[in-house]
Amino acid sequence: RAGARSGGRTPGVAGCARRYRGPVTSHTSGTAHPAPRTPTAIDEIAEQHVHDLVALDPILATDLGLPGRDGEMPDWSPEGHDARAALARRTLERLAGQEPADETDRVTVAAMQERLGVEVDMADASEDLRDLNVLHSPAQKARSIFDLMATQTEENWADVAGRLSRVPDALRGYRASLSAGRQAGAHPRAQDVLGRIEGEDREGHAQFLRKPGEGCALGAPEEGGVD
Repeated sequence: RAGARSGGRTPGVAGCARRYRGPVTSHTSGTAHPAPRTPTAIDEIAEQHVHDLVALDPILATDLGLPGRDGEMPDWSPEGHDARAALARRTLERLAGQEPADETDRVTVAAMQERLGVEVDMADASEDLRDLNVLHSPAQKARSIFDLMATQTEENWADVAGRLSRVPDALRGYRASLSAGRQAGAHPRAQDVLGRIEGEDREGHAQFLRKPGEGCALGAPEEGGVD
């Protein structure tokens, strides 16, 4: 149900409760059919968490296919990380005051408490201030998210252009977080730093900005494109 980590490391439990419907059935002419399930207070908490989380992490919204955030970038500054950690804490507090109504609720609560608890622990350990690795960190997400964006319409391209224009600010925030982490003694592993440098040397920018028609999300359409 909820995004597993504010920075988008993994959506984790998103949708887990929706996939579980339990044994409740209704019977018509001898045929069992799943009974419609009335949303509970825990469902509402989970949905609100996702709504608030994608506002703080628009890249996660694109990852999950949720509309309305494709022209935005996350705040990767220390303040942005604090906001996502605060959301995780608020949601955990709300869940603690709820009694599960059924098995779906129990699955939702267990998954969210585990994942959001990890988010809070990682925030307390300043992990967001040293989030640099060779596979899945802001250094990669600032580039790879464009491969997931639609490019069929002028509106799609306006979202691409809008998001691209916000990349510099997002990376400045990311740099501020890494600097804050360094000052606090929360350093990325040397292997990850060197691996990321080697990756940039190897990949360059050829896979990020290509000429039109070469399949990259950032190649402008030949007709009717956006400025």
